[in-house]
Amino acid sequence: MPRSLHGALTDAAERDGTSLNQFITGTLASAIGWKGDAGGGDQPRRARPAVSEGGTGPSRTLLILLVANAVAVGLAALGAVGILLLAWLG
Repeated sequence: MPRSLHGALTDAAERDGTSLNQFITGTLASAIGWKGDAGGGDQPRRARPAVSEGGTGPSRTLLILLVANAVAVGLAALGAVGILLLAWLG
């Protein structure tokens, strides 16, 4: 592991108030959507969401993509309802 990456991870773990191992485990688990074993056990803390370079919140690109996705799903739903109405009435 590059020393600069190790240093950045150490700093992030300190800000999060966790050990370096717990921070790395939680970040990796979060990246793949791992929820832990069904039997309980120790579960790592989830990593914080990705933020924009300014560090102020979710990236603008992600927000735009989410809105575009919602619009596309809404239009598809309206189209499906329209087709169903045409089939039912026709």
